[in-house]
Amino acid sequence: MIDRDLVHKLADEAIAAKGAFLVELKISESDQIMLFVDHFDGIKLEDLTRISRYIQKPLDEDELEYTIEVSSPGMGQAFKVEKQYEKSIGRSVVVTTFDGQQQIGILKNLDADTISLSFTERVPKEKGKGKETVERIVKIDRKEIKETKLEIRF
Repeated sequence: MIDRDLVHKLADEAIAAKGAFLVELKISESDQIMLFVDHFDGIKLEDLTRISRYIQKPLDEDELEYTIEVSSPGMGQAFKVEKQYEKSIGRSVVVTTFDGQQQIGILKNLDADTISLSFTERVPKEKGKGKETVERIVKIDRKEIKETKLEIRF
């Protein structure tokens, strides 16, 4: 059985050396290690390979049977750690709240309690006919957020 604390320690060491951050660590009952890593500038394949090798070396010394997969989180995956929010400031996100509401907008700001999204909306002009585009800012309480994902546009 793989020691989760050891894998986590090794992952933290390897990731810190690359200036990256850990998004998620999973270890299955069949000792399949899945490590999801990201970086503020994006993670490179060679960095993922180095992280994997760093973790493998001590595990191989113990002659354990396992598989390891080190990758970046998928584009369509929900955010799992704070640094994913920080990395996404200025990018378009989709926020789903526990009541099922969705808000799409540019992530402008975040603090311990809220996130702020900016979006444009067409509204009737105050004077005259027609509509005008206005920018709106909405603050969402973090306790109300079920998930946040990057908005993917094609």
